[in-house]
Amino acid sequence: MVVIDDVEPIVLCPPTIEEECITVVPAAYSTYTEFVAAGGSATDSDGIDPGSFFLVSETSNNLICPEIISRVYAVADINGNYNYCTQ
Repeated sequence: MVVIDDVEPIVLCPPTIEEECITVVPAAYSTYTEFVAAGGSATDSDGIDPGSFFLVSETSNNLICPEIISRVYAVADINGNYNYCTQ
């Protein structure tokens, strides 16, 4: 019997970063290791593919003090099922 996994992993972004009127915006996470070290996580019954992690998008409200930047990250399980979270 062949079992097909089409269930996305559960992905939780690291907590929101709040800074008061900063001049340098913290860089987006470029690896799954950085993402996890910052408090993010991904779980799946078949396992996560750390190499699938990437930044999908980064948007700003273009205001100053405060500027709100939203980042969307994606990661897949070992079967190629992706899911996303927004920080």
